[in-house]
Amino acid sequence: MDHFIPWSRYPCDSPFNLVLASKRENQRLRDALKPAAMRQRWERRNDTHLSALVAPEREGGFGAGEQERLLVRAVAGWVYGGGTHAESPAA
Repeated sequence: MDHFIPWSRYPCDSPFNLVLASKRENQRLRDALKPAAMRQRWERRNDTHLSALVAPEREGGFGAGEQERLLVRAVAGWVYGGGTHAESPAA
């Protein structure tokens, strides 16, 4: 497992921020951002598999899973938009 948004930029173990990765790939990217194409796949995965990524919620309403997905996506938008410290590595 790897954090899609690096832990150093967003310390969040949400299933929306976790992706499968080989040990080699995890070590290679470390604190770097993933490529833009990978970000698009990650966002589609989170949208498509929302129900599989969260525990069953109460019926109706705007559930915690949906809020968490939107929060992680907003953080990704901020990080990928340059909202990080200049010394932070980015791919």
